[in-house]
Amino acid sequence: MRMKQLLSPLLLAGFLISCGEGVGPDAATDDVLLNSTLNLVKWSKDGTPTFSAEGDVGTAGTLGGDSPLLSLSGGDGGTYTDDYQVTFWAVSGEHRYVQLNYTNDDGLEVPFMRLDVYEPLELADGSEIGVGDSVAIRVYAKLNQMEVRLEPHGLRFGRKKLSTLQMWYTGANGDLNDDGVVDDYDQQIEYNMLGLWYQATSDDPWTILNAEQDFAADLITGDLEHFSGYAVAW
Repeated sequence: MRMKQLLSPLLLAGFLISCGEGVGPDAATDDVLLNSTLNLVKWSKDGTPTFSAEGDVGTAGTLGGDSPLLSLSGGDGGTYTDDYQVTFWAVSGEHRYVQLNYTNDDGLEVPFMRLDVYEPLELADGSEIGVGDSVAIRVYAKLNQMEVRLEPHGLRFGRKKLSTLQMWYTGANGDLNDDGVVDDYDQQIEYNMLGLWYQATSDDPWTILNAEQDFAADLITGDLEHFSGYAVAW
């Protein structure tokens, strides 16, 4: 998605007026939105993405066998059905990562999500994870929108270094406001309203995450204190 032309002052003024009518996040909401009012970015009009995965899973264990360090499945997300699922082992005190790629229209694999785990600290029930201990990390990627859910839910991270989540929206449908055309309004959403949002459970509101956006790379990066659901949205 490339929408890098500058807006005319007239269009910009008109768009900002419309924002005051509830088009996007409003300061009065304190950056917390109910599910029905958040616009999750959809994949391109070409439909369901085809995912693949890669991971720096360390030297312990093997890929395959009864207890693989990295396992993949499509269309079988366990508690999240019709998702793409990846499972890998994180080890406290070691750097591990998993990256999901999708195949674009040219047949090339393009990054969508990368999760770097450095220091898993404790589970949601308060159980500590000692240095050298491992925990299975599960990533569920939605097939209809740019959303991932990370488990185990509530897993907390480090005193020294948090986990990092990167999400690319290169494969997004450019018509962000879903009005049937890709125009300056969509560009304004990208530059001023798009962000990385998280949701503790499917019953909770969405909250915006303090994240860094790289417009040239169509990339949003945020540090994670714990695992929840995350989405590129506005």
